[in-house]
Amino acid sequence: MQNESSFLISRDQARVIAAGLRTLSEVDGADAGGKERALIEEFLRDAGHPDLIAAIGGDSFDPATAYQVLGTRFLRRLFLEAAVILVRSDGRVSEAEHEALDWLSRGFGVDGGADALLANTAAHQF
Repeated sequence: MQNESSFLISRDQARVIAAGLRTLSEVDGADAGGKERALIEEFLRDAGHPDLIAAIGGDSFDPATAYQVLGTRFLRRLFLEAAVILVRSDGRVSEAEHEALDWLSRGFGVDGGADALLANTAAHQF
């Protein structure tokens, strides 16, 4: 059984998460100080797939495919929360990032779109 304190992220799951995060990081053309790229690299190292760092930017991203590859509610939530953390890493959510989060949240079936995703994630951050 998979739980929040013990789980594995497969290579395909890590790759799709990194591709989605990279897509979000590029929508506004701003990655001040490389924080967004650093977060993606940190995720890949923590997930046990540091070899995928060199491939960042080489994969396209499709929310429907990501939804299927991630497979569990827990991994989908992990990805969506990582997406919110990434877009907030520079201290603000640009209009382009908000639109991209809305596109992503619709693909993952989040009622209320980006606004609900941002509000829900903010309520659970520690």
